[in-house]
Amino acid sequence: MNTTWANSHAVVGPQAMARQNTWDAAFFCGPLRQLVVVEAKMAPAERAQVFEDLVHQAVDLVDGLADQGVPVFRPTNVGILECHPDRTQARAPLVSGRACVEPGDVVVTKIAPIRAAWATPRLHRHPIDSSCCLVRGLGPRHAFWLALAINQPAYGNYLLRRSGGTILPRVRSSVILKLPLPKPPAEVDRLAGQAAACLDRRLANLEELFRLQDSADGAVRDTVWDETAADRRRVTGGSWSRFFPAVDVDESLVPAHVVLTGLQRRLRDEAGWVGLRKLLGRHHLEQARLGGEPLHAPYLRLSDVGNDLAVPQQVPASEIRYVRRVYAEPLRPDEVLLSGLVTSPRVAFASQLAGRELLVSDHWQRLQFRETPGAWALVLDTAAVREQLALMAVGNFQQFANAATIARLVLPDVPLATRLGWDAALRRQQQRRAEHEREWTELMVQANGLLIRSLADLGVSIDPDDAVVAAEVRA
Repeated sequence: MNTTWANSHAVVGPQAMARQNTWDAAFFCGPLRQLVVVEAKMAPAERAQVFEDLVHQAVDLVDGLADQGVPVFRPTNVGILECHPDRTQARAPLVSGRACVEPGDVVVTKIAPIRAAWATPRLHRHPIDSSCCLVRGLGPRHAFWLALAINQPAYGNYLLRRSGGTILPRVRSSVILKLPLPKPPAEVDRLAGQAAACLDRRLANLEELFRLQDSADGAVRDTVWDETAADRRRVTGGSWSRFFPAVDVDESLVPAHVVLTGLQRRLRDEAGWVGLRKLLGRHHLEQARLGGEPLHAPYLRLSDVGNDLAVPQQVPASEIRYVRRVYAEPLRPDEVLLSGLVTSPRVAFASQLAGRELLVSDHWQRLQFRETPGAWALVLDTAAVREQLALMAVGNFQQFANAATIARLVLPDVPLATRLGWDAALRRQQQRRAEHEREWTELMVQANGLLIRSLADLGVSIDPDDAVVAAEVRA
């Protein structure tokens, strides 16, 4: 007989299984087993003294709405203890109702990975979608403590297992109220206050970036003639027969590439846009790749960067198996990275770099501009440039563009004074973002340590290396 299984079976016993009303073996293993056993061995009076019983608090559980065509908070917007709104969600909400987020709510995702975010007053009150729920009515210390616990893998698994297994497991809202949560220590009040203030500062910093992006989008849009969008819709319509001027037919006969050639010709001739190559520095970066055996090192992949134009301050080291898909030269200050995945283009500006070297996957196109690289990063992130990128897709799946094709981009001739202002503003925003990130990481380390110690006092051990800390979050 397997010794581990036998010990686990002997410790859990029928009482714990009956209380949890499940035969799921995974529910009685690891940290989950410890939670179940500790709770099962306690008398009701004893349990009330050490566990926070949410059932008897004035808690309101609110489920999300089906798609109504308005900005909503989705699971992708819910991070570890904080919401990550996009530009559409940083504006005033279009609807109101119970499903709209209110200050003090805990937003919980119903699908894996389970995440919980604590809503602060600065977060706009958009509704949540049907893959999330709201825990409403808790005070600051209890809301912060609940969100902190749910983000731990052990508690996330507990919610999924307790809700019942399906092909796509979903957390039932009522299960959250039965979560075996240790009572919050007095120190939680201080951490909750500091976390709320830090979250609001981080949101204010993100809104500053959104204003910069809107400014760049508007300025670029003003350089393009009004009928351009209508022309592009006409030539890229659904008809199988399309006719293009001969001057627009270049090396490729793919219709989208011909449309791109014509669009860029008009942008150069009629709107005064210039080629990307003219804006790059004389000593542009070498594109040599790594060689040799696989190595363990931090390197930047497409998934490591969000829509905030920032290179993460902390990129964990990982195994690089395909070394020939990674650039040999580490990331340099003031580089601009442009995603080769044109179906979901992203831009990053490396104004703030951590102390250690960071390698870069060759799915990124590395650009070193002669001047104002931050301003050009904002320009590359505009809708007009993304439209060019969407027409550059090659290959069977029409997802990526190669370096030679991306080098043909044309960009608006933004006045130097405007670019200097954008560049300085983006650098200030990224500097403050890095400061807030360090503050948030320190707060999360303290809060997670407090939760781990509180669980250890109950006989539940969680390896600190397995606990969720802010470094795992792309802020």
